[in-house]
Amino acid sequence: MKKYIIFASLIIFILPPIIVDKSLHVIVVNKENKNFVFPVAIGSADTQTLEGVFLITGKSKNPEWFIDGKVYPPYKDDPENGLGTRWMALSWRGYGIHGTNDPFSPGKSVSQGCVRLQNRDVENIFEYINVGDWVKIYSPELPDDVKKSFSFLINFYDIKSFIEGSR
Repeated sequence: MKKYIIFASLIIFILPPIIVDKSLHVIVVNKENKNFVFPVAIGSADTQTLEGVFLITGKSKNPEWFIDGKVYPPYKDDPENGLGTRWMALSWRGYGIHGTNDPFSPGKSVSQGCVRLQNRDVENIFEYINVGDWVKIYSPELPDDVKKSFSFLINFYDIKSFIEGSR
């Protein structure tokens, strides 16, 4: 019994290598001595992104997208594919971390519950994330001025990315 309590305590107090902060609309990945912070889109008011600790249960490059009885070919063949260029499934069935066909959506609450990144950003973190990695999704209380500062930075990131033509 004592072993289980210690194990549960370690899981609770050791931060997972992947954290999604819904308040700031960012994903933080800390793996293999690399740190990444990128803006994300999260669920809208009607389709909120669930909070909790989840596992990465699968990964796919150039995934097909199955939605509403329709199958979209990979993004490279069909820019209507809402998953973009990468998909990482969460243990929350049907939800994941993925790219996008709407490059200005990161930083907003507009997804159907998934965590959405710009394609180049999800491609950057894809190789560092493994099946079995833990992901914590949460929404800490933050002062409004902190949220506004991050909102400004995310908008700047979008404009800079657009100018560089990296979308």
